[in-house]
Amino acid sequence: MSDESLFIINKSSVVLTTFVIDLFYSYMNHYIRDGYEKIEEYEREATEIRLIEPSWVSQEEHSVADMQRELNRAESLRAELGQVRGHIVHVYDRNFRDWAEVFRQTRLELGLEKIEDSPELYAAVKHVMTMLKEENPRFSESKFIKYINN
Repeated sequence: MSDESLFIINKSSVVLTTFVIDLFYSYMNHYIRDGYEKIEEYEREATEIRLIEPSWVSQEEHSVADMQRELNRAESLRAELGQVRGHIVHVYDRNFRDWAEVFRQTRLELGLEKIEDSPELYAAVKHVMTMLKEENPRFSESKFIKYINN
């Protein structure tokens, strides 16, 4: 298992990371693929039996129909997970850009060439980067500093 956080728990919420969404998505893909393979296997076997015994009626037809309904639900859930992941990535990107832009504008207003030229401001940047990293395990400090210094 990865060291990436699945959830971020704070005082007022529990946040799913993109890692957990990717994990759920992967499990859904496996479940869907496995389910369709089992249905195909059942249908092949049922076809073979019907060739030998044309009047054969399976007691499992209801189970196959139930499985098909579950697979349809799983496909809908997989689509929703894709949308959730997109939303989470959008929020991470927006937070990244918003915080970086605040520090970039402050750097420009103070007439600094680089954010590192002000130890006090750079200390605040480091704290915000820690916060953003906790929120988004894929956060890149180097990209953040580069954005601020552009």
